[in-house]
Parts: sequence; C-alpha cells; structure tokens
Amino acid sequence: MAGKLPAESQLVVKYGLPGDDGPEYVWAGVTSWEAPERIVGVSASDAATDQSVRIGAPVVVEATDVVDWAVLDATGVIEGGWTQAVLDSGEPPTPAP
Repeated sequence: MAGKLPAESQLVVKYGLPGDDGPEYVWAGVTSWEAPERIVGVSASDAATDQSVRIGAPVVVEATDVVDWAVLDATGVIEGGWTQAVLDSGEPPTPAP
C-alpha cells in the first residue's frame, strides 16, 4: 500500500469468486488500495460464474480473497504470479510434507 511500483508497471491480484463447483479464480488490475482490507480495481478477465465481472468492469476485492499477485510491465510478469507460473508449467504442485 505504501510502496511505489516501478515506472510503467501495474499491480494485479488474483482472487476467488464463489461458484457451485468451488471458486473461480480471476485477475484484476489494482487502481487503488487505500484500506488494508479492500482493493479497488478493474477486472482483467470475464468470469464464467458472475456475469457482472467483465474485462474492464470495476471490482472491489477483499484482501482476504487474494490468492496471488503480480507486478506487470510491458514485457510481462516482473515479480509474483506464482499460481500462474505453476499452471503455465504444466507440472502439478509439490505436495507439502
């Protein structure tokens, strides 16, 4: 909240929307984060489970619902994005001991 992002970059968060078969995870670009518990942004994807969540639509995300984050620049992810990296690798996550 208090830090500065690198020039020409954006913070995005991944959060869960409730669904009948479990949560659907979507990304949102953060536009402001004035209260620790609430993030304001715009949807970066269309949700299948919530027709109001469309690309570019305003969203309010509870911080406790965030499951991942990333800082993006024109070249892609420069930090974070851990869940997406696992999905993109095609490898199953290593189970905890």
